[in-house]
Amino acid sequence: MRWVWAAVLLVASCGKKPQRVAPVARDAALAVAAAPADAAPPTVDTVSGSSALAPPDAGTPHRHAGERAITIDKPLRGTDAAHAPVFVARGDDPADLVTRAFDDLDPHIPVNARVVIKLNLFGFDRMKPGKPDNGVTGRITDPAFVRALVTTLRSRGVEDITLVDGSAAPELWRPLLELSGYQALSDELGVPLVDLNAGQGDQAPWHLRLPWAKRIKDELHVADILVGRHPRPYFIDVPKLKLHRFAVLTAAIKNLMGTVQIGEEGQGGEPWRRRWKMHRELLPWLNAFKADKSDDRAAYRKSLAEFSERLADMYGVMTPDLVLIEGTPAMQGDGFARVIPYGGRGILIASENGCFADYVAARFFGLADSDALEQEIGVRMPPAILAVARRYYGGLKALRAITVRGDDLAPPAGGAWYKAMAPFEIGTKPL
Repeated sequence: MRWVWAAVLLVASCGKKPQRVAPVARDAALAVAAAPADAAPPTVDTVSGSSALAPPDAGTPHRHAGERAITIDKPLRGTDAAHAPVFVARGDDPADLVTRAFDDLDPHIPVNARVVIKLNLFGFDRMKPGKPDNGVTGRITDPAFVRALVTTLRSRGVEDITLVDGSAAPELWRPLLELSGYQALSDELGVPLVDLNAGQGDQAPWHLRLPWAKRIKDELHVADILVGRHPRPYFIDVPKLKLHRFAVLTAAIKNLMGTVQIGEEGQGGEPWRRRWKMHRELLPWLNAFKADKSDDRAAYRKSLAEFSERLADMYGVMTPDLVLIEGTPAMQGDGFARVIPYGGRGILIASENGCFADYVAARFFGLADSDALEQEIGVRMPPAILAVARRYYGGLKALRAITVRGDDLAPPAGGAWYKAMAPFEIGTKPL
């Protein structure tokens, strides 16, 4: 089985504990620093915010009487995805890109499966209706690509499809759907759009306890639509391919952040207001930088390291069945205010392993083995990729052994222009 989705938490806890491997030559240079103690919430990015059988080594999770809580003793991950290839398609026709990816990877999606598609709908600073740059287009998963994906799934006999995301204030949900074109898409195709911040009926989120996790052992909450229904959904992660001012790259791993809520058991507050805790250590750096442009780069690096480890914790239970990273077009810049198309023709990077897909995406941007990135943040690639690879797939050795099929990446010479939250840039901003 490629992947065990969160609904199986109710019946099985699976996956062997990841094996630690000896570091290869450059692992030391790629090491992520230890992180500081918890801090208060930052004020950034608050708006952006198959077979159903368990594998043979599955255990039994512990459900807690009287509360919607589950203890998961081991990370959940698809063992065969450790050798999954990555497929690359270039072009500007979403239907062609999706068709080629499905033909190559041939994902096993039972026709009676309930398919949940995680979009990136909130990767922007603000909506600007009526302006040439509406503040949204190019920053979120492209609706034309999602239309092509839904059409392809239906051509394969899949009918039960739901689109989801949840990273912003509820009052932004309807205006965003209208401005982005997703409301029209939903109406046209008859596909529901679910805000993961909102309750599903009278069902509260599930509280997941992860004793094996490094940073979110007892504060992860997941919407009922993802964990409380049977059979479990087949989960497709469809992020926008773009750079990110803090995480460096936002793709398959980072996009999963919109599926979770962070908070102690019984803690109040709206879910979207609690998502800041994923990068809580950033606040001291941010406050100092706003006050007098002080750049404590060591604090910045440590905050990024802790954020990456939380993403790795999250990936261990939210691992997608299939990843389709949409780059029509891919975007360089900071991912929010400053986005510029990159790479010429559009690109789709697809795999049943989200970590491997992200690594190929980093290569496309010229940031998978970067001297300049290491100089600024202490790692040679987007650190969440390395954190997930080390935790579940064998680290750098596995990343360097990825099989890439399809079209040549063919990135422009010199790589992408990246503008970070900290005061540095990599590459040259296009004119």
